[in-house]
Amino acid sequence: MAVFEKMEQLVSLLKEAGYEAVFIAPSPDLEYICGLDCLPDERFKGLLVTDRGRFFFMTPKLYLEEMSGIAGDPSLCEVWEDHEGFVGAFINGCKKVGLESGKIAFNDAVRAVDMLKISAAMSGVVCCDGEELISPLRSVKTEEEISLMGKAAKVADDTLAEVVKYIRPGVTERWIEGKLTEIHNDLGKGVCRHISHIVASGPNAALPHYNGGERVIGERDVVLIDFAGRYGSYFSDMTRTFFVGEPSEEEKKIYEIVLEAQTAGERAVHAGVSAGEVDRVVRKVIEEAGYGDYFPYRVGHGVGISVHETPFIKAFNKHILRPGNVFSIEPGIYLPGKFGVRIENLVAVGYDGSAVVLNKLPKSMLVLS
Repeated sequence: MAVFEKMEQLVSLLKEAGYEAVFIAPSPDLEYICGLDCLPDERFKGLLVTDRGRFFFMTPKLYLEEMSGIAGDPSLCEVWEDHEGFVGAFINGCKKVGLESGKIAFNDAVRAVDMLKISAAMSGVVCCDGEELISPLRSVKTEEEISLMGKAAKVADDTLAEVVKYIRPGVTERWIEGKLTEIHNDLGKGVCRHISHIVASGPNAALPHYNGGERVIGERDVVLIDFAGRYGSYFSDMTRTFFVGEPSEEEKKIYEIVLEAQTAGERAVHAGVSAGEVDRVVRKVIEEAGYGDYFPYRVGHGVGISVHETPFIKAFNKHILRPGNVFSIEPGIYLPGKFGVRIENLVAVGYDGSAVVLNKLPKSMLVLS
């Protein structure tokens, strides 16, 4: 069973943190630990692991077949039905693994109301915040995981290289989104799943997380595309900004500043440097150019089985980058009411300590005629 592959490391984390157990509900954490990617809903379910390596799966009867398949043995599943609630089954499972008191960490996919029910029913149990417990494991990718992310990045690169052929005056942002999904799914050949995207043009590109799609591309325009997809269980995440027709002098200037900052960030990456220092290097380029107020977020975020995870490349973050960390470098400048420019690549810290840029699509300015 896949859970055993991570069990020893998870038990070590529990002992180090001083928890008697952790409960992991359906989430990227659960998928990482045991390979289970089931539908999250309001029903309480997941995996409990103790600091002695004992465990059980909690499942409503609705999900018993899926849970049993992962557990490998139905006796490792505590089953409850909708009409009776989950608390009794949870208490029974805890007794079987010798857990009747102590600190139980819960990951961030568990509802607060469910933790309150457990706390009320188990007077000897203290429910704790386990949001970051598994992050140290997830943030350090194996060479195999980095290879999978490289494949995800390759599909993303090829997708954008094809999508630009369809960007032209008269089409809407939403139409471009549709082509992005269609091409990514086709190139992924069933292995890649398209997850999310931003297609922002003109003044909409000044909104870093724009969520519309109705604007029509003009004769001279800016088109920012940010999208994430998965290869197997691992994400890609990239952004490029394109120009329809000849860009203005201001647009050229902003693009070059962002390009310089993004490239500086990639060059600053190596094992032993702090995440905060990489942020500082990137931010310095934009601030010295006079646009610091128009770069309103961190430089990057970890990527892996989730599109946003640790390490976060942000100011004052003392996290020391180490081989296996994978994250984005994505500076931008956003001029309200006018336009925005962002360039994003994924960068891994290789096992020789050097930076490995996973995205290969050129970053130089591309003008679409």
